[in-house]
Amino acid sequence: MFSTMGMLPVSAGNSFIDGMFYDISNLNFAEYSLLTTHINIEGSILVVKPEAPGMQVYKYNSLEEFRAIKGPKIEHFVIAGASSSDVGAASLGRTLANHLGEAVGVIISCFGVSDLPMEALQSWFFFGGIQRYINEESLPSSVNAFWKQAKDEHVSSAGTQLLIDLLREEGRTIRTLLGHSKGCLSLVHALSNVKHSWDVSNINLITVGAIVPFPTGMKNVKQYIGELDWFGGLGSDYDLPHTKIPNAWHHLNAQLPLSMNLSQVLKQALPVPSSTSML
Repeated sequence: MFSTMGMLPVSAGNSFIDGMFYDISNLNFAEYSLLTTHINIEGSILVVKPEAPGMQVYKYNSLEEFRAIKGPKIEHFVIAGASSSDVGAASLGRTLANHLGEAVGVIISCFGVSDLPMEALQSWFFFGGIQRYINEESLPSSVNAFWKQAKDEHVSSAGTQLLIDLLREEGRTIRTLLGHSKGCLSLVHALSNVKHSWDVSNINLITVGAIVPFPTGMKNVKQYIGELDWFGGLGSDYDLPHTKIPNAWHHLNAQLPLSMNLSQVLKQALPVPSSTSML
């Protein structure tokens, strides 16, 4: 481990956003260097293994590259939000990997700080109410074409489509999906897309920083939001079952005040046998 603040001058824009929302100190220097050296590609996949000496993060620029990995198929995936780059997304995946003691697939859903204005606008848009109409598969007539286009673009985004392909993949069983912030909406869109053709009811679904309406029939949904999280709460549906985390805002960086302790949340949401072995 090394200090989050010590990394901020490197790739300053993305590092600032990632370090503000995610506990990127759980990545070692070699992993951080890899993730900041290469250009982020939306729809690419990272494989993040539990913390260990040396490189435990691997990047694949396409689904075809990812599918070519030899060995057991990865069964756990995360999608980050808050304009995270590879670094922030990998940090989210590392927290889940450490908890499970298994490798985790990390779907890159945006390009980082350069997307922040549009990401923030879309977050306001989605969290502000449009997600209430997701299950109706229609928008009210009062919503203008700009906002409808924004919704359509999010549904058809590379990250969402990649998760749809993974959910449909023969021979792959997805056991866990974790989303943070706007990443939770990619989970909703992807699962809504495949719900009629694939049985996804037994997937362990965990959201943090948003309360969103998943398709009916999902058996293992756990949703968490900080009691101080006005951002994620702008349009979250508080009528849905959820857990409020005391004295927590929207970020997951334990080095900053008012963070949500994701490691503790996962212990509650997703207990694992003590015999689970590290990869």
